[in-house]
Amino acid sequence: MEIPLLRGREFDTRDRGNTEPVAIINQALADQYFPNQDSIGHQIKTEPPDDPKPWLTIVGVVGNVKTTTVFQEMGYVVEPTVYRPFAQQSSASMSLFVPTNGDRNALMNPLREKLWGLDNEVTLANMKTMDERLSELQSQPRFRTILLSAFAPLALMLTALGIYGVLTQSVAFRTREIGVRMALGATRESVFQMILVDALRTVLMGLGLGLAATVFLARTVAGLLYNVSPANPPTLAGISAIVLCVAMLAIFQYAELRP
Repeated sequence: MEIPLLRGREFDTRDRGNTEPVAIINQALADQYFPNQDSIGHQIKTEPPDDPKPWLTIVGVVGNVKTTTVFQEMGYVVEPTVYRPFAQQSSASMSLFVPTNGDRNALMNPLREKLWGLDNEVTLANMKTMDERLSELQSQPRFRTILLSAFAPLALMLTALGIYGVLTQSVAFRTREIGVRMALGATRESVFQMILVDALRTVLMGLGLGLAATVFLARTVAGLLYNVSPANPPTLAGISAIVLCVAMLAIFQYAELRP
């Protein structure tokens, strides 16, 4: 499975049913229960303390693995994991991983026949390729990503339309004021500059409040993201530039005061 061995050793012929019970843990468990110390040689127990099952001696620490519990409560988690040698803890069911170089689907029937030849009581179920398992694992995060990707442009479009409409109405309401100012000697350039400054002041105040709220609420949406920062500077800069461009377009088109 190419899980990296970080410290200690792997299971070998020393780990039999009549030898000392051992375990290998992942880095998440080591970080949680053995912070700032080497966990090799310590003993752990996966059952209650009064359970008669023996304590397990940690002989190795391996890297974390993404499993079916990787996404919980809209977030990415790595659970503490304990690995046991099969000779010391057998199971009524188990997972079998078979690497292939050719057609993976073509291997399923020969594999089933081979296992039945070894033990006709073995039942194979839920046979899937790794790509299919990964696709199932990522189905919910993928759906959330598609949903957010669809709503994000819609929210941006509604924002742009709202700013466009507010600014054009603002300019339209000041038509009489503009006429009075020009009748008293104001130039077209000075009137346009006045409207532009007022509009940009309003837009910049809104952007400032929005960016502040984004940074403040970043922790709320952090669980929805993977390897992406909630307060991503390029994204925030791009959205701010779009809003400013929409504001400028509204002023230039409806103020009718171009120099």
